[in-house]
Amino acid sequence: MHAAAAPIKSLVVLWLAVCASCAALAQPAPATLFPNKTVRVTVHNSPGSAPDVLARYLSQRLSEQWKQAVVVDNRGAAGGIVAADALAKAPADGHSLLVGGDGPITILPNLQNNLPYNAQRDLVPVVSLGHVDFVLVAHPKTGFRSLGDFVRAAKAQPGRYSYASAGNGSALQFSMEMLKQQAG
Repeated sequence: MHAAAAPIKSLVVLWLAVCASCAALAQPAPATLFPNKTVRVTVHNSPGSAPDVLARYLSQRLSEQWKQAVVVDNRGAAGGIVAADALAKAPADGHSLLVGGDGPITILPNLQNNLPYNAQRDLVPVVSLGHVDFVLVAHPKTGFRSLGDFVRAAKAQPGRYSYASAGNGSALQFSMEMLKQQAG
């Protein structure tokens, strides 16, 4: 019995040696390189806007670093809905990105029930690229020198003053509506 155990023990040792050799020679499978095709950065503002300028700067830098084309696609319409919907319908492979304000991601989903995308399911915030200050500007001949001056004039003459924003549901429009509400 002892003599028969020796060949089995030798086979076990040989098998363990083969397995150890295979494990030592194993290499991880090469991952697919990213990006492996053109990256599209959709901007929900018009060309020349602050988000567009930022997207073009980032696209140039990423293209240089990745050695792959990164193109900007402006779809400035409907408060960002068109651009956000384009991203939501793009393949989920990381080759489509969205640059713009938070309107189509945080504001519009709370104001509109019929968006063509679901912001919580279809879009994932990746990084905050910066913060933009809003300023209230008036012509010098108005005499406004402070927010208080403007609020007093607006209350004295309801409906006379208007403002411009990036559109319904934009952060600026939302801010002005909050100002109107707080100012009474």
